Amino acid sequence: MAFDAERAARRLTDAGMEDPAATGVADLVDDATRGLATKADLEALRADLYRALWLQGAGLLAGAAAIATIARLLG
Repeated sequence: MAFDAERAARRLTDAGMEDPAATGVADLVDDATRGLATKADLEALRADLYRALWLQGAGLLAGAAAIATIARLLG
């Protein structure tokens, strides 16, 4: 959910803050929260990490099986 700086400034002026100060505070909060990860971003990252771990595990098992096969053939 994006931060609505205009709405925040309006709420601050409605609460009695002067317009320039309200706009400044709202812009400050907007700048500070811009680029922060959302819950959806974190869930997507988690899914990517699980997928990467699964592939690494599968690769390790395949490598171990290949080593065991080579050892059997040489032994």
